[in-house]
Amino acid sequence: MRFKDFHSSNRILILDFGSHLIQNLTGKIREQGYLCEVHPYDLPHAEIVKFNPAGLILSGTSELPADFDQLRQVGGVEKRLNNKVYDLKVPILGICYGYELMADQLGGKVELKDRETGIHQIQLNPSKLFVGLPPVIDAWVNHSNEVTKLPTGFKTIATNATRKMAFEHKSKPLFGVQFHPEGPTNDGDVIVKNFLEICGVYQDPSKSFKDDFFFSKQTYR
Repeated sequence: MRFKDFHSSNRILILDFGSHLIQNLTGKIREQGYLCEVHPYDLPHAEIVKFNPAGLILSGTSELPADFDQLRQVGGVEKRLNNKVYDLKVPILGICYGYELMADQLGGKVELKDRETGIHQIQLNPSKLFVGLPPVIDAWVNHSNEVTKLPTGFKTIATNATRKMAFEHKSKPLFGVQFHPEGPTNDGDVIVKNFLEICGVYQDPSKSFKDDFFFSKQTYR
């Protein structure tokens, strides 16, 4: 079964902000038989609507400037999204920078804090994103910021010893994690699978898409 055999509403769209783990993320999705495509973060909103994703993932970034304001403007280009993306009525998962960006654009606050990197223990609260996981998991982290104020309508669903590590909207399918579920931990596989189930995409267990890597390198700015 090839990409053309799927209806567009069964695809996950990943908007890439420069994460060096992007192939890990697509691998975790495609090896389970799900379809996703990676496009630059500045894909025009009209093209996102035309893509008709079943779900949207906002990736992290490999840049680590001094603070979030600098992070949003690496190389003189502001790494933001059209706010209309949050009104698409599809599940959205923000990862690390994607989580921080979602918080910032929806009215929360992101502040500089001590850098954390490597495997950390994360305490989980009940969430559809964490179904099947124990109360404490190991996760890969690499960040220097914290979402210190949640946007209206959101609640914290994970923490570590120093900061908030994940949130979800109380009524909309909007989720964000400060850590990297696509990192080198088995618990992250469960989180990715849970998000795909939230999106309602179907899989073909007889087919892996790991050899069908699609990465649009086109830049729109």
